[in-house]
Amino acid sequence: MRRFEHSLVISSLLALGCSGGLSDEGPGGLAPVDTGAPSTVVPGASSQPLGGATSPSPAASVPTPGGAASSPITVGSSTVTPPPPPKPASACMDGVPGTSQIPRLTNSQYSRTVYDLLETFDPGLLAAEQVGDITQSIWTGYNASADALALTVMGDAALKAKFLKCTPTGDGTECLKSTVKDFGRRAFRRPLTTEEIASFDKLLAKRAEVTKTNSVDEVAELLLSSILKSPSFIQRAELAETPGTTGTFKLSSHEVASRLSYMLWGSMPDPTLDAAADANALQTPAQILEQAKRMAADPKAADIAKEFHRAYIELTGSSRWAQTAKDASFTNFSASVVPDMIAEEEMLFDKIYTGGKSFQDLLTTDEGYVTSRTAAIYGLANPAQYGDTLTPVKLDASRPGFLTRVGFLAAYSKQTRTSPILRGAFVTKRVIGVDPGPPDPNVLDGEAPNSPELDTNRKRVAAQTAAVACATCHAKFVNPSGFVLEAFDTTGASQSVERDTKAAIETNAELVFSVTGAGVPVTGPADMMAKIAASPEAQRFYASKWVGYAYNRTLTGPDVCTVDALTAKVTAGGYSIQNLLADLTQTNVFLTRAIEATP
Repeated sequence: MRRFEHSLVISSLLALGCSGGLSDEGPGGLAPVDTGAPSTVVPGASSQPLGGATSPSPAASVPTPGGAASSPITVGSSTVTPPPPPKPASACMDGVPGTSQIPRLTNSQYSRTVYDLLETFDPGLLAAEQVGDITQSIWTGYNASADALALTVMGDAALKAKFLKCTPTGDGTECLKSTVKDFGRRAFRRPLTTEEIASFDKLLAKRAEVTKTNSVDEVAELLLSSILKSPSFIQRAELAETPGTTGTFKLSSHEVASRLSYMLWGSMPDPTLDAAADANALQTPAQILEQAKRMAADPKAADIAKEFHRAYIELTGSSRWAQTAKDASFTNFSASVVPDMIAEEEMLFDKIYTGGKSFQDLLTTDEGYVTSRTAAIYGLANPAQYGDTLTPVKLDASRPGFLTRVGFLAAYSKQTRTSPILRGAFVTKRVIGVDPGPPDPNVLDGEAPNSPELDTNRKRVAAQTAAVACATCHAKFVNPSGFVLEAFDTTGASQSVERDTKAAIETNAELVFSVTGAGVPVTGPADMMAKIAASPEAQRFYASKWVGYAYNRTLTGPDVCTVDALTAKVTAGGYSIQNLLADLTQTNVFLTRAIEATP
């Protein structure tokens, strides 16, 4: 089966008045929406843009308080600095935040949807993730991907049978029409409209003009490619206008199904959710919660939770985790152990999620997952017995939670010594949620002073950060939790005395859980983990990260109300992360969309 040339497909759609599938008359087309920003006209279109901005993939980042500074971008011959991202709201406020009616699928969502829809992999031809309207490179990527997928499906007997489920007779028209309705329903996440069906019928009527051989397979390939190029596949439109609470529209059941599946799974609805949407059985909070709980327990949701937790602990390919290296004198460490360390952290988070456990369990669990290489660092007896596969073990009481696992401890250390600054900054900012401000790079990267009276790493770091400009943040916020974690060396192994001086290591400290809070005494790693787990501030920070991640935006006033409600449940205890995800579907901001203000 040959690949259809892009110009042939576009010309066939233009013959239908579809403007490349972008007008409201095209197959799956949407009326253009004025987003208030300049629109890029898609190649082959007359004047209708493919609207709908997309946000960065949730997997890419967890919204951070205050956001990051905007970097200049080049537009033509000019350099423009975009406005800074909005700061997160700090107080609960009634209402529903405005959102795009037609967000595009992120690249991650596109890939998952393609696999669930066609049971084959995205060919990897999409442009890099971008925010805003469609550009030439984005549209070229969608076209190339659609053509490649159609070619792959029609060239594979098993894949073809799943797409073209009927047996064509005669010229195959009736089978092809049935395929458009059935497959289109799944691809568009809703039944096709009468106008959309009529548009595809027009395409079928012109089949001899827009294909070389007019064979059933050739026409089926064109139909599949056209569906995958449609805005109704690429976008997640929310156009229902049933009045909701003041200033809102209530989502249709099909729109709710789409929000559910893309928030919890990062992909399209499954047949069970489709059936509920078709029966209009996604209109009450109870109906939605029933589906959400089912979906949150699915492995697809576990994948989303895995992506969230990678972002939560900053576990990316360019982060400290992947760059862990130690001096050769640490004979229990080698480059080959780093993947094992990372895999253990990921498995710990995954087991907490899939096991129906809570935020508190992330910090207090004694579960570990070791290989022979990491078992040696943990000091377990007979490390060789564990082999190369992660094996579940119970670790001793001094190592509760993910912050005492060798992966984190080794990543947030120097090559020759621990780093209370790196470890403490992570705990303070990423777990407790107190941001003391940006560090002084000269202190962070410089060497700690060394003299006979500074016989522990703790004393050296305290001296290094004793200057007034440093002490304001370090003495109160950053250093204390890092000093507690001095119970573990740069590889993550337990230690009670310094490697060089043999001086005893002190792990007592006072932790601060808010900018204005008083210090809370802790006596060591286990005590610190228990107190962080019980801290309303850390619980709230974790809940807020989930709200920002799931809703894919910087927190708004209404989102803060959601954070308040979820934090109360986390604080009560026994509240699983799965239930936290399911409860994100019970808010007014999930169930409705704001009526866009008229200019």
